[in-house]
This record gives sequence, structure tokens and C-alpha cells, in this order.
Amino acid sequence: MTTSGHVEAIFEEKPKSLRVDFKRDSRKPIIQLEAIISEDIGKNHAIGVIGKDDKTLTVRTISGDFILKQR
Repeated sequence: MTTSGHVEAIFEEKPKSLRVDFKRDSRKPIIQLEAIISEDIGKNHAIGVIGKDDKTLTVRTISGDFILKQR
């Protein structure tokens, strides 16, 4: 959890299994990861899944940006 910090998750390789749960007070996240299936993308909340979703990346921020991508 961060109040105003920028959160950036960069993967060397596409994860085989991952669930992303992101919440913030404003703005959509920037998701640039191939084959992520978005369950819900709204102004303040996004959930995305790759594979079986047995690992979860949870991000909470008040005003910071969130970027998820692969190199």
C-alpha cells in the first residue's frame, strides 16, 4: 500500500500464472502484459488474470500510478 508512490511491476518473462488486483482512488492502471484477461476494469479497480491465478499481486494506492508490463 502506498499513498502517493508510483508502483511499477516489470516482468522479464510473461508469468505463467498471475492474478492482479489493483485499487486506487482515481485513474485506470496501465497494463501492458500480453494475454492478461481483465475481469473488471473501472476507474478505480482492475482485476486481471493470466493462467490459473494461483499467485496474486495486490496493489493499493491513493494517488500513485500503477504500471504492469513485460520487458
